Amino acid sequence: MSNDKTWTRRAALGLIAGGGGLLAFSTDAATQIHLNRGTDLGTEDDEAALLPLIDKSGDASISDSDEEATVYSIDSNNLGWKFTSVKISEVGGKSGDKIGTNDTVVVEKNGRDAAISCTGSGFSGEYEITLDIKADAAGGDVSATMQRTTQAISIDCPIDYSDQNNYSDNEDGTAKRPGNNAKGEVINPENVNEGTSGSTTLQSRNNDGGLKVGFTLPTVPSAGEYTLKIKVKKSTAGLYAYLVDGDGNLMSCKKSLKKGLNEFDIDDSNSCINNDTISDNRTDLFLIFEDTSNGNNSSQIHSFELSAA
Repeated sequence: MSNDKTWTRRAALGLIAGGGGLLAFSTDAATQIHLNRGTDLGTEDDEAALLPLIDKSGDASISDSDEEATVYSIDSNNLGWKFTSVKISEVGGKSGDKIGTNDTVVVEKNGRDAAISCTGSGFSGEYEITLDIKADAAGGDVSATMQRTTQAISIDCPIDYSDQNNYSDNEDGTAKRPGNNAKGEVINPENVNEGTSGSTTLQSRNNDGGLKVGFTLPTVPSAGEYTLKIKVKKSTAGLYAYLVDGDGNLMSCKKSLKKGLNEFDIDDSNSCINNDTISDNRTDLFLIFEDTSNGNNSSQIHSFELSAA
C-alpha cells in the first residue's frame, strides 16, 4: 500500500480488511516533538502532554455516504496546534467486507479534527485504522509526529454511481471494466443509486460502434448461488447484461433484458462459465450492459442488485 502522498485537507485512506484483535490505543500525545533546529523533546504520557490529542474513535461510526466521523481531535491549547498530515499506515478488519485501497478518506476539519468519510466505493464492516499523524504549532517552529490506532469503527458506505470511477462508458465513466473498450454513453448514472426513483439512460450511437458500458458492483458475501435483479424502464430487443471480473473473465451467462423486473440465478451450473466462480472474485465484479442492435438506440435502467441467494 502506498503512503507517498500527503494531503493538507484530505489524506487518502485505503482500508484493507484483515484478521486480529482490537489493538491497544496508546494515550501518548505524541511520539516526538521537533523544533525547527532539529532538537527532539520528549512528551508526557497523559493529557498534560505538550500536544493534547483526544481519541474520539470509540464514538465514531458512518452509516451513510454523506456522513463523516471525527476520530481524533486536538484539545484547546496555547500553541495553536493543527493537523498538517494524516496518512494511512495499517488497517485491521474486525468484520464485514473485504475492501481495497481508497475506499475511505481522512479529512481535516478546521485543522484540529481528523475525520473519516466515504468516497464512492460500497462496503460495510468494522475496521481499526492506524494513522501516521503530523501536527504543527502556530508559526511552524514546532511540529509533532505520532502513530495512532483507532478503536473498532462501524462503517457502512453505499456505492455512489455519480462517481465516474464506478461506471464505464465512452464519455466520463472511467471504471476499470470495460474501460478500454467501452462504447456508448451512460446518462445520469446516479439514478441507479440505492433509494433513487429516476432511471439511467444507456445510449448507443453509431459513431461509438454500439453499446458496451459497465458498472462496478459492491462486494457480496461468498456463496454458492447468487441472484441478479435488474429493473428496466425501457429496453431495445438487443440489450443484454452479464457479469465479468477485473480481468474480463465471464462470471455469468449473457441475459436478454426486457421491460420490468429481470431476475436471474447465477451458480456453478451455468454452462457458459468455465472459469472461477463469483465467490472467488467477489471484490472485483462488474455488471456489463451490451446492445447488439444497429443504429442510435437507448435503454433506461431503474436499478440493479447482485445478492447471495
